[in-house]
Amino acid sequence: MLYDVAVVGAGLAGLSIAQQIQSHGRTVVLLDKSRGVGGRVATRRLHDARLDHGLPYFQAQGPHTQHLIEQYSELLQPWPGKPGAYAAPIGNTAIAKAMAAGLTLHSQYCVTEIHLDSLAWILQGAAMDNPPIMARALVLAIPAPQAIALLDTLPPSPAQSAIIQALARVVFDPCLTVMVGYPLSRQEKLPQRGMIQGRGTKLQWGIEDSSKREQPNQLSLCLHSTPAFAEDHHHDWATGVNILLADWIAQAGPAFSDPLWVQGHRWRYAFPKTPLGTEVVVGQFAMPLLCCGDWCLGSTAEAALASGQAAGDWLLAQG
Repeated sequence: MLYDVAVVGAGLAGLSIAQQIQSHGRTVVLLDKSRGVGGRVATRRLHDARLDHGLPYFQAQGPHTQHLIEQYSELLQPWPGKPGAYAAPIGNTAIAKAMAAGLTLHSQYCVTEIHLDSLAWILQGAAMDNPPIMARALVLAIPAPQAIALLDTLPPSPAQSAIIQALARVVFDPCLTVMVGYPLSRQEKLPQRGMIQGRGTKLQWGIEDSSKREQPNQLSLCLHSTPAFAEDHHHDWATGVNILLADWIAQAGPAFSDPLWVQGHRWRYAFPKTPLGTEVVVGQFAMPLLCCGDWCLGSTAEAALASGQAAGDWLLAQG
């Protein structure tokens, strides 16, 4: 099948543009290397707990996030940990799943090569069972370094060189996240409820994630490192998890020295430190190719949605 648009990346930007294009009667296919959708809107199930180890909550940061909160209000509840914050009791990925409903989605499809012939963009996946995807227009709604890696599979040309040079200006901060569980009774000993502010050079901030859940059976926390700490432990992040946990225990007290369980996650492209400063990047190829994401405008959900909307507007304006 030849699609009108192929979107690589099922984070907020990719979901936004796919929804918009499909609502105008165009055929869209959404591809993501993960098992699910959401990108950094990520929820993990661990030991009978759900933890939002990516985006911790939604806020009305502008018109796009305000509309999102209103549109999916049945899934969200105010979170008392921060004024004006909303979270999904079943996990924030529920919002991404709701956005993906009705879309043609290929999960666990890791795009490794892109080609352009006279009729379409052709996408190749890493797995043997990933069929080639053909589309008249291509949107890379993934972090800029990942988009560059795909653009590098194209034959050298002025168009390829120009878009790679633009994307190369974007710089990301990494983050190391530790998810940890305790008996619910330890909640009373937390030095801070809701939002947790770290001290020093290792732990930057954290979330009392179980405070978003209805009748939690344990205390669950998401602890996020400073960018410098994550960078220092990029190649040995398992050791970094242990060091970050020890730093948390030193700050919170001996009551938190014996967790029920611990798991870590490395976010290689956690926060755009140097955004591009434009809503969308348009390649000057024979067939439309666009790049979008929060890194175009900032590091927020509002930036991701605004960039996806701008990419959709551009494509629809082409007729």
